[in-house]
Amino acid sequence: MLILRPNEVEGLLSMAEAVGAVEKAFADWGAHPEINLTRRRLHFGGARLNTMPAALPSRDKIGLRIQSEILAVSGGVQTYPSRSPLVDVLFDSRNAAPVALILSSTQRGLTKEGVSLRTSDLMTASISAVGTKWMSRSDSSELLLLGSGKQARNHLLAMKAVRALKHVSVFSPTKEHREQFADEMSHALKLDVVATDDVHSAMQRADIILAATNTNVPVFSGVRLQDGSHVTSIVGSNVGMVQAGVIAHKRRELDDTTLARAAVIGIASRELAQSCER
Repeated sequence: MLILRPNEVEGLLSMAEAVGAVEKAFADWGAHPEINLTRRRLHFGGARLNTMPAALPSRDKIGLRIQSEILAVSGGVQTYPSRSPLVDVLFDSRNAAPVALILSSTQRGLTKEGVSLRTSDLMTASISAVGTKWMSRSDSSELLLLGSGKQARNHLLAMKAVRALKHVSVFSPTKEHREQFADEMSHALKLDVVATDDVHSAMQRADIILAATNTNVPVFSGVRLQDGSHVTSIVGSNVGMVQAGVIAHKRRELDDTTLARAAVIGIASRELAQSCER
């Protein structure tokens, strides 16, 4: 059985390859609805255990992803003081033989192109990119990015893999953070990334609005959305934390107006959305 440690996983994949693999996995799932079980989350105090079993018929593989993490919420912001590596256990679905144990780092990482990105974060950004590829206009070139943390970085890289972006406006509440992000990503991706403090004006120009934050409250008013724009949000409801008494309300990045105005709403899993009460 192959065992890959975090330092051995680093640099193996480009973001475009990760997006392509996730797109193929969704196609397999569509053809075989029984191959994927919804993510389960077990909460105990501030600790959480995530488990994600699935199969990939096109590669004759079946397996499980598992991770433990510590959560904290303060001032409407959710943080993770401690996280284990992602642990992926893969088996051959033809003979049940163990194939690989893969530990993906939550502390360090690079894509194949050399862009700094924690390998554990490829999954979330790739899922968002597949949805954006199939639901946004093919000529979309203007992106408004809300957030300047690690998920914002990962998602900008993923959006660039599926759309020919020409200009990116980035906003986060802290001026220094958004300016540092814009400078760093402009150089890393050879892309026009500009910090802005005027979200409303940026929304008027944006073809794609991507919310990649750690907030627990809506980040913009859906009243100001332009017809034809595409919105991607990365936040789940975290209903388990509400039930465990860790937080009072479910997380959200989008307001009711945004959802009501949407011509089409796409989700990764209807069953997961129902179980999480999204």
